[in-house]
Amino acid sequence: MRRGKRGFVIPLLAAALCALLLCGCTQGDAGKEPTVETPEIDPIDMPGARREYTMDGYSEDIASEDVVLFAYDAPDFRVRCEKNADGSVSVQSSGGDVAARDGSGFRLDYTAADDGFLEKLQQLVAAHDLTADNGRVVNVGGLPEGYGDTLSVTYASGERIYKSSNESRTVSDEAAVAIYEAFRDMAVKNGFDFTTEGSNAPLYDDADEAFLQGTWKGTHFGSEYVAVFTGNRVQIYCDGELTDDTEYVVVRGSIRPNRLKEGVRAPEDEHDYEEFHDMSSMRKKNDIFLVGYFTKDAYSTVDLLRQN
Repeated sequence: MRRGKRGFVIPLLAAALCALLLCGCTQGDAGKEPTVETPEIDPIDMPGARREYTMDGYSEDIASEDVVLFAYDAPDFRVRCEKNADGSVSVQSSGGDVAARDGSGFRLDYTAADDGFLEKLQQLVAAHDLTADNGRVVNVGGLPEGYGDTLSVTYASGERIYKSSNESRTVSDEAAVAIYEAFRDMAVKNGFDFTTEGSNAPLYDDADEAFLQGTWKGTHFGSEYVAVFTGNRVQIYCDGELTDDTEYVVVRGSIRPNRLKEGVRAPEDEHDYEEFHDMSSMRKKNDIFLVGYFTKDAYSTVDLLRQN
């Protein structure tokens, strides 16, 4: 059978495409040099794709024992301690079930005397062999949060420990518990605790009446929503049409219509109103948004941003 010109073009294109794909797979396997805590990890486009590599320059043999920064990020808690120029340490800790508002959530941010704390963290490094697999990074595309962890330790010598995985812990369960207990002991020693009551930093971006005042606006499926707060009243507009004008109350961080004043006491799942259900405030990319929940023909949400 005779082959036309077109018959040669397709194999050539296929060969060229394979070459490009092979080149893309071999670049960047060494990773990029991390900052003090977190290196840039190339994104994985295909869900389920697993990438594992060891970064250059990260040795399991570290001579220094002078820790200047220790950070550990696990699914259930996050801690960080950094040595300051005056010898004190800055400590941040957070964790617990913040969403449940059951008192277990905590967030601490304080400065204290070192008093041997960094030395204690170095002892944990040695006792639990935390330099093992130094520089190893595992990233599995499409995995939800809550499976892996990240450890970052920096020494005065410039030596570093860094290992990260979103698939499973990089340290043993015993090491994770020891890290947690060390930071909790430090917190208690300085008058705090790993509880909501023992926190010294705000856990929630809860709104109050003073914060809400003014106009908030957002779009959802082509419709424009506007919330105008004046005193203890809120007016809701959808595409310029006033859909709700009511007093509101703030309950456990949720901004709700004050229906009880009107003598209406319906169960939570019975919406006795046309549009406004409730709102909550949260921080996204350094801005505070109100997330509005509305019901009419269907339940929907919209991010509302304060208007200047």
